[in-house]
Amino acid sequence: MSPKWVGMWALLALVWGARAVAAPPPWAEADREARAAHARGDMPAFLAAMRAAVAIDGGSPRMQVNLACALARNGRAAEALEVLRRWAARGLDGDVERDPDLAVVRALPGWGAVAAALGRTRRPVGVEATRVVATLPGAGTTLEGVAVDPARGVTFVSSVNALTIVALDSDGRARDLVPAGRDGMGTPMGMALDPARRALWVAAMKPGALHRFDADSGAPTGRWALPGGGGLGDVALDGTGGVFASDPETARVVRLRARAAAVEPWLADGPFVSPQGMALSLDGKWLLVADWALGLFAVELASRRAVRITEPEGTVLRGLDGLVLARDGALVAVQNGIRPARVVRVRLDLAPATPRVRDVTVLLANDPRLVEPTLGALVGDRLRFVAGPAQLLDVPIAAPPR
Repeated sequence: MSPKWVGMWALLALVWGARAVAAPPPWAEADREARAAHARGDMPAFLAAMRAAVAIDGGSPRMQVNLACALARNGRAAEALEVLRRWAARGLDGDVERDPDLAVVRALPGWGAVAAALGRTRRPVGVEATRVVATLPGAGTTLEGVAVDPARGVTFVSSVNALTIVALDSDGRARDLVPAGRDGMGTPMGMALDPARRALWVAAMKPGALHRFDADSGAPTGRWALPGGGGLGDVALDGTGGVFASDPETARVVRLRARAAAVEPWLADGPFVSPQGMALSLDGKWLLVADWALGLFAVELASRRAVRITEPEGTVLRGLDGLVLARDGALVAVQNGIRPARVVRVRLDLAPATPRVRDVTVLLANDPRLVEPTLGALVGDRLRFVAGPAQLLDVPIAAPPR
């Protein structure tokens, strides 16, 4: 079967592994119908189903490629070429040069524009300015979350297979700050450090719970189970001593307020499919949420109104994982659900009625060290993030000169 059928819903399962999701994306049923029609050779039904999927969510990169394939197989190669031209202009890469469904499209004179866009997308960006921070040895090491204590020169990293929190000192020495099983901790995922309170917050999955540890000794100082089950993927400080946490298993955002006894399902009926990284805006009015399947959302704290932020022309904000906020208010995001995986800088205009993206700048792409990038934390003017199963990288977050 053609690689194009590894659709967004299938990719959720492939990429996240331990990260469950609550429900398929809204276009999943149409995608299944299209797959079945393609398999039985019913090309008109294939096209009808793909049009239905794109009508539900036209921004999905994979749906755009599948639509082009359906158009090509129905004698509409010129339309397919235009779909692919717009897809490639967004900085996306894929297997369109080898897909047999697109052979007739590649024979058109206009194919050169698609090929040229792919060539630009495949150029390395930011590789020379990016440095290796640490490589953790050990068979099967799989890192996920990062928190940084710059004042003491310590980087905290969660290991999802060893079920530990590792502290990396400034001299490169690694030690288990939180050993496996402490305070009933399950699979540790995202983390956040509250330096004023010396609290290290950890989002755990299987079993889902919020954990708080002393950042210096690793001693447990609190554990809060999730109401109604679920499993946490990431955590963000709320600015008052409490935290927000994303729950991709039940597609919600939960909150633990300072000194509260229990976690509240803060946004349980939101528009999410797979909420992941989060960051609080500089003015404290918006919680920015990365949904891996759908893109970027801004949630107004006062009303809990969730607004899906429209992607600007020529870019894509699907497949977002880790989010951090730079000192100037820009988002720095790790994007692992598209090709190529990359780190991007997103400038926002958080107008009350219609939050929008001003622009997106690629900071790092086409670096062979980006095996499976996940979460990160700021260290001055750099993002320290998990680049692969056992490696941490630092990338400058300032927009490169044009």
